[in-house]
Amino acid sequence: MRPNNLLIISLFLFIISIPSLSFASEIVIKNTEPFVYVSISYSGDYSEVPQAINMLMYNARQQNILPTGPTFGIFPFSPLKEQKGASQWEIGFPVTPPINPQAPLQVKQWPERKVASISCPGTPGKKREAYTSLFNWLEANNFQQDGPIIERYLSLPSEMSSSTGNIEIWVPIKKKE
Repeated sequence: MRPNNLLIISLFLFIISIPSLSFASEIVIKNTEPFVYVSISYSGDYSEVPQAINMLMYNARQQNILPTGPTFGIFPFSPLKEQKGASQWEIGFPVTPPINPQAPLQVKQWPERKVASISCPGTPGKKREAYTSLFNWLEANNFQQDGPIIERYLSLPSEMSSSTGNIEIWVPIKKKE
């Protein structure tokens, strides 16, 4: 056997001997800073996030409004639970005030909040796994959700299927009473 083939076989054997790495991102509790953001309200299924982002960006471009951070979705419900009917949620991005957007854009402020945070790849299966881990962690640590969930999209939606570590989920929390 040629030395190059031995090297390739050794490398292959080393790689397959590594235990399968499953998604296991760390859950972190942090305090978010308040920030001003522009958003658009959307009524529809959770799967329509990419269309809502396109609508937000189109309207922002028309009004020369530029983001100062990643685009995000604000959901008053858990994406793990099936929604009946059209749910109301928002897509937005942070901006530098003062700003006076025109409809359908609106300006809002995210308050300072204590959140449990987890990062994950943007694939549907990995997001579901992240949400499951996060809500199981909340239960095991005597916390409950205390406000709408934010999904921060750290890369563009078109990149989500092949990129890793591109979504950060924030769930506002408080101790169970």
